[in-house]
Amino acid sequence: VLKPPVLWDKNCLMYHLFSPLEREMENMEPAIYSLTIVSGQNVCPGNSVGSPCIELDLLGMPLDSCHFRTKPIHRNTLNPMWNEQFLFHVYFEDLAFLRFAVVENNSSAVTAQRIIPLKALKRGYRHLQ
Repeated sequence: VLKPPVLWDKNCLMYHLFSPLEREMENMEPAIYSLTIVSGQNVCPGNSVGSPCIELDLLGMPLDSCHFRTKPIHRNTLNPMWNEQFLFHVYFEDLAFLRFAVVENNSSAVTAQRIIPLKALKRGYRHLQ
């Protein structure tokens, strides 16, 4: 992953405002993201009686970092339906990554995970593999 412009480009709007240790961001408006986890397909192939849930972690600056978890869908690993929406505020989009993890609710074992840059998200329905 390349270093984002906020760290090296003096023409970037946030170059002079960037301070990794400062938690209060005066004169800055965060970007607001709305993410809906709709459903899954065959999320735990080896366990047909599990109770999967999705963990979302926003990784980046301490001010931006947060953690969400969907409700578990009991005994349905073939096609669980969550339809849960999450809202989060991000000040430094260039430094943020989103981690999706399929987790077994009873044991907290991670079945699968995917980490993508937040700026790679597009509007509309998307399918992660």
